[in-house]
Amino acid sequence: ARSLGLKTISITDHDAVDSVEEASKFGKTGKPRVDVIAGIELKVKNEPQRGIVDVEILGYGIDPKNMTLGAVLDKRRESKIRKTEKQIRLIEKDGYELPIGEVKDVTKGLVSRRPHMWEVFQRHNACISKRDFFKRTSFGGGWYVEEDYTLSLEDCIETIKRAGGVAIVAHPGAYNKIFEKRILFDQETIKLLENCVKAGVQGVE
Repeated sequence: ARSLGLKTISITDHDAVDSVEEASKFGKTGKPRVDVIAGIELKVKNEPQRGIVDVEILGYGIDPKNMTLGAVLDKRRESKIRKTEKQIRLIEKDGYELPIGEVKDVTKGLVSRRPHMWEVFQRHNACISKRDFFKRTSFGGGWYVEEDYTLSLEDCIETIKRAGGVAIVAHPGAYNKIFEKRILFDQETIKLLENCVKAGVQGVE
């Protein structure tokens, strides 16, 4: 950011605020100074009947030490760990090799996500493409596993606001397979954004 001449950035990791403090200190000690706005990206509970699938809400200007937010993030971390373990068992049940120990080695103590799983999966299963792997592990795919702890749209927004942040809809152009349709928006996405506005979001990325 400093080499690009940026004066202010925001870090919005998925369900984590661990890097905010370190980045903020680094930004203040060097020259020229780079200010860091504390942020977060929260996954919303899937509710297909409301058009909510793989939706995420950004929170800018949050207090990373807020206790309510911290409790939510702890539960999200444990939920993601359980999801990964279930997903790996499901994939191996289908006859594919995906050693969980190797996945943990790749993540180096962080929460394992699908890119980490893919990195290990491709070593042992050359017959499946990256596109196919992510399709199978996405919502509606045969290897998809729903997390057992996620917040509703309304609760995500409320959590961000309680932490002093501003709630923003993340990357709306990525929802409802917009990229595949080669359009900017469709009626489903517009309906989703309307639901987000009703729930209290304050902006769109």
